[in-house]
Amino acid sequence: MKIKVAAVLSIALISVFTLSPLAYAADETTVEHQIPQSFITGGTAQNFHEDDEFFEYTLPFPFTFYGKTYNKIWVTSNSSVAFSDQPDEGYDDNMDNYEMDITDNTDGIKRILVNDADMDTYNGDFPNDDIYIDSNSSRFVVRWENTFLGSSIRVNSELVLYPNGNFQLNYGDNPDQFSQPVTVGITDGTGNYTASILNGLNNSEGEFNNPQSLYWGEVTESRASANVKTFKKDTRCLWKKPYSPTWIKLQSSQKEGKAGMLLTWTQYGADKVNIKIDDGTGNFPWQISNVSNDGSEFLQGVQSWQKIKLQPINHCKTGEYGEAVSNSLFPDGWYNIK
Repeated sequence: MKIKVAAVLSIALISVFTLSPLAYAADETTVEHQIPQSFITGGTAQNFHEDDEFFEYTLPFPFTFYGKTYNKIWVTSNSSVAFSDQPDEGYDDNMDNYEMDITDNTDGIKRILVNDADMDTYNGDFPNDDIYIDSNSSRFVVRWENTFLGSSIRVNSELVLYPNGNFQLNYGDNPDQFSQPVTVGITDGTGNYTASILNGLNNSEGEFNNPQSLYWGEVTESRASANVKTFKKDTRCLWKKPYSPTWIKLQSSQKEGKAGMLLTWTQYGADKVNIKIDDGTGNFPWQISNVSNDGSEFLQGVQSWQKIKLQPINHCKTGEYGEAVSNSLFPDGWYNIK
């Protein structure tokens, strides 16, 4: 069931900013996950060729949003939806169909902003411009094929609601460039909001011409079995084991009035080195760990007879300690000629 309601055109400034890769909703349990694209398409056209209007639609299941359960939804031509069980909760005055400033929404209306901007669904050059709905007991899908007002720039986006209160934003191919930033995120209408990682972006450099999906909610095992997965940190160690040092040299030196040895070396395939220093008994009780592999380190207090050994580290892979070298044994430097 749908009820079309006229709305008054208003213009609001867009807040242009982006957040971190994972956006947390107001209750800090609903998380925005970037997932592989899952654009559904299809649905039943609502023959809603309008600008600055919206209609009410009965949901196939109760949907809880910001702690309140709703049985119906309000769908706008601007790629956003709003929630209320009472059609007279100020919609004629407060639900003006314009692009939202998500940071300053205090009209009391809860919204999911999918790709919110000043759009319409009545461009005569594009007969497929419309709002499409696919509704069943397992999901409720709203798909917008709409156009920036007064232009031929089209945007393709979807909202999917699930009975557990989670939802998903899907974006299709959007090759047309547009410079106007769009609003993406959620707001409770009282000043609380969560902006998506896409909020405030435009398509001037193809930011939205990257088919993608954003899943808001906990990714459960059932969702994973439906080929919806979060991206996790790759913890594998794929770095190669580093080679032995190519060249080591120790020279008597001073630094800030302190005597010691200036150690220089050449080490390929490593980002850090460990340096061990002997005590003259064949033991190496002193170590300087995780020194940057920049080829130079001043060793305060080390004398010409003391030997040092280098161990290369290539991120997660550690090499073997190399030859024990001292200034007395190799005054001109030690070279690995193997």
